[in-house]
Amino acid sequence: MFVFLAATTAALFAVHWLLGDAWYTTLLIAGLVGMTLLVPTVALVARARDRRVVPGRCVRCGFDLSGVPAGHCPECGYRPIWR
Repeated sequence: MFVFLAATTAALFAVHWLLGDAWYTTLLIAGLVGMTLLVPTVALVARARDRRVVPGRCVRCGFDLSGVPAGHCPECGYRPIWR
């Protein structure tokens, strides 16, 4: 993440140096770069939050394993390695 921020800052300074006092262009580019970084970050956080391991559920498909005596998920067939 630090590399992206450093590259963004360097690009903004370069654009500002090339265009002079065109602050609105620099602001526009900063907004576009910010949105470009924001969308994947939000998607990754949402995916990580969605992939939480819930006790009593299959790790792969989320099937409720309460009352299942077998050592594998009857829904997807996943067998835990730590068996």
